[in-house]
Amino acid sequence: MSASSTSPSASTSKRDELGGSPLVAAYAHFVVETRGKDHPECEKLRQRTGGMLAACAAARGIEPTAEKITEWAKSEGLGDPKQFLPALEKALEQIVGDNEWVFDRTVFGAA
Repeated sequence: MSASSTSPSASTSKRDELGGSPLVAAYAHFVVETRGKDHPECEKLRQRTGGMLAACAAARGIEPTAEKITEWAKSEGLGDPKQFLPALEKALEQIVGDNEWVFDRTVFGAA
């Protein structure tokens, strides 16, 4: 799946069909990159989050090469927090619902 052959609406519908796993993997990778740089096992964490993204790509039939996985992740907006964070929030809202959160989401700017 390349960016040129996938429209945003097709990408979104495919994401909805296959679940939010790539969004969770992207968030895990984002946390490691932004908050885990000084962690003693940072490289191991990077490898794990990379493995999560690779597994998500494989589930979608993406060729298991670094180039193809990177291309797929970019086409899905998984490297851009401005794209994947709102999508992750939406996916979580669909899973949890409006009234089932264990904390007050308005404190964090949601809802």
